[in-house]
Amino acid sequence: MTSSTPTENLASASPIRTAAVVGSGIMGAQIAAHLASCGIAVWLLDLPAKEGDRNATSAKGKAGLRKIKPSPFYSEEALALIRPGNTEDHIEEAAKSDWIIEAIVEQPGPKQELFANLEKFMGPSSILATNTSGIPLRELGKNLGADVRKRFIGTHFFNPPRYLRLVEVIRGPETSDATVARISHVLDQVLGKTPVPAFDSPAFIANRIGVHAMVMTMQVTREMGLSIEAVDTLTGPLMGRPKTGTYRLADLVGLDTLVHIINGLHQAFPDEIFAVDNGLQHLIDNKWIGKKVGSGFYRKAAAGLESFDLDKLEYRPQEKARFEELKGVMKEDDLAKKLAKLFRTEGKGAEAAKRMLAESIAYAATVAPAITDNLAFVDEAMELGFGWEMGPFKILDAVGVEAFKAVADKYNIATPAWLLAPSEGSASVYHLDKGLRKVKQVSEGRAAKRAPAPPRGFNLKLHRESHKPVIASEDATLWDMGDEILLLEFHSKMNTQGAISLNMILKSVDKAASSARGLVIGNQGAHFCAGANIAMLLLDAAAGEYENIDAAVKLFQDASMAIKYAPVPVVVSPHNMALGGGCEFVLHSNRPVLAPETYMGLVEVGVGLLPAGGGTKELTIRAMDKSRGGIALNHLAKAFELIAMAKVSTSAREAFDMGLMDKRALIANNENTRLDQAKAEALALSRTGYRPPAPVRQVEVLGSEAMAAFTAALYLMREAGFASEHDERISLAVGRIMAGGGVSPGTVVDEQYLLDLEREEFLKLMGTKKTQERVEHMLKKGKPLRN
Repeated sequence: MTSSTPTENLASASPIRTAAVVGSGIMGAQIAAHLASCGIAVWLLDLPAKEGDRNATSAKGKAGLRKIKPSPFYSEEALALIRPGNTEDHIEEAAKSDWIIEAIVEQPGPKQELFANLEKFMGPSSILATNTSGIPLRELGKNLGADVRKRFIGTHFFNPPRYLRLVEVIRGPETSDATVARISHVLDQVLGKTPVPAFDSPAFIANRIGVHAMVMTMQVTREMGLSIEAVDTLTGPLMGRPKTGTYRLADLVGLDTLVHIINGLHQAFPDEIFAVDNGLQHLIDNKWIGKKVGSGFYRKAAAGLESFDLDKLEYRPQEKARFEELKGVMKEDDLAKKLAKLFRTEGKGAEAAKRMLAESIAYAATVAPAITDNLAFVDEAMELGFGWEMGPFKILDAVGVEAFKAVADKYNIATPAWLLAPSEGSASVYHLDKGLRKVKQVSEGRAAKRAPAPPRGFNLKLHRESHKPVIASEDATLWDMGDEILLLEFHSKMNTQGAISLNMILKSVDKAASSARGLVIGNQGAHFCAGANIAMLLLDAAAGEYENIDAAVKLFQDASMAIKYAPVPVVVSPHNMALGGGCEFVLHSNRPVLAPETYMGLVEVGVGLLPAGGGTKELTIRAMDKSRGGIALNHLAKAFELIAMAKVSTSAREAFDMGLMDKRALIANNENTRLDQAKAEALALSRTGYRPPAPVRQVEVLGSEAMAAFTAALYLMREAGFASEHDERISLAVGRIMAGGGVSPGTVVDEQYLLDLEREEFLKLMGTKKTQERVEHMLKKGKPLRN
């Protein structure tokens, strides 16, 4: 939508600043936590306690948020915005909130009783929402007054609410456009969610298709004689789904919760496959309901991990599942190519995987007219709610209609004819038309009137399909975003940085300086950047070619400094992992735009090294700048601790709290529009006459004073057993850089002096056997070695 559309104006004119969540269980409390994290003041209500503090139940729900890992908050400061209460003493005040979210027991009666009590006190513009996972709104809201029915809506969050971006938005029979606009606006622009419209059908979109996939997978498990380990191997990353697979996911969700949903779907759709497997029922009968009790489809035993045998109804030692025919398929990194190769592969594992995928595609197409009016919403729901890398219709396009049809015919899987018929000259569900993505129309049943998929911001995948790069390389590509702003995208494995991508940074800065108004460095892959390519460093060290290592570090520093001192604004926009060198790029940007979920830190000490791409230098300069008029050593010690302890932020907000980010940085609320915001910031800086910062020529370092403090602290840590001899050596190397080397306190140095110290200390560490062992261990095992 543009800024001039009526719905956008309405949403902006009616902001949601206060909320009430009724129900302080796991889901309700976490919804409240996410609202508070995003700046919304929240009442958290529950039934009054029978004895003592009448708010005890909701207070316990709030207190329990501190114990949840990973944290439901961006920063625990948000706790202050959550106010516990009870549904007798505080319902009148809470009901006047802008947004009331019901998250109580999944039964119509108690929900309707609560709505009747809330209705008495609701403000004239308050929105009443239910977080039901599938009870139709026409049933829940039938007793509400006519005015409130216009403001009654379904907002179905997914667990955990902070991390899963999907919220299904469900209209009741009389829900107004204004209500949908306000809720969609706050979900998208404030909470960073993707609101996906769903019809008022039992289980809506994601649970209908996702639980069907789980039930169907259990049927295929039995019919094809597979173990649960084998099925989890097949239904994980091979399919672009979470590594938990199916049965481990069920244990995480809770088998009692899963059975409750299956039974509800069976009641709503008795002619479909929704039925509880005998093995699953046996687990329920024995109260082995998943990870929360320690036993489910898997359990830990004294002899090791055990798996449940669906036929014998007993546990046995876990077995490694191997499918030789799938080894080549699994090596393919690109999911679309992986799935296409899978559908060309023969073997028991491949057949089972193809059948399960075909069943999901066919079922999604069969029920689509009853759950949505746009196939893109189905894919979005499964990707954002169940963590599938590709929704069913994107999978169909990846494998091709003919390959899918062959599997469907082999296993007698019924598929609607309209799905396989060409539409607008294409057999694909998604196709490009003059640079715009179009989606095949659902052409059966209720969905004759199709709602267009709303714009979700700059789409880099679509941009690649319809534009030519400005500069391309193996590890990074430079694109034109329009409006004279360029975008540099990394695309190596984990976006680690080597000579190719570092040179691309230099080329991109030069290109932007000569022919653009600004540069954005960011991508829409799994992560922003996991740091340097340490494999090449290890090879050079083994060969004794330390001049190559020195040159590589110098190139990294040059890239960071090019970002900092470019004549046009360079906006670095990280998301998810921004570690090591990725963090250093962010530190050198004069206007970073972070995703809310940004896990950033200088983690090099974990592999026996130190930040030498300008990161140690930059934190030193910032610490000394902060110390003007204060105690310099305190600020420097805090920065030293960030590096020596390899601290990583658990959110963008925490990066500010830790001191990694300062007031120059911004947080983009929504991942869908993060790159759009980064582009807007680059344009805004350019339009206000951007000038790069002046070179840093005077840094007053603390020299021997700082080194004495660092040395004493590290000695105590080593004596107490918290640090090894090599840990101490690495941290002292960091300390020498931050102290400015062996100089007197108050010595003035420049930025280049600190960069030279970074390279010097980095090379010394890379030359040690213990650091080389740490690097090798990280490459082989993916985790740090303490030696």
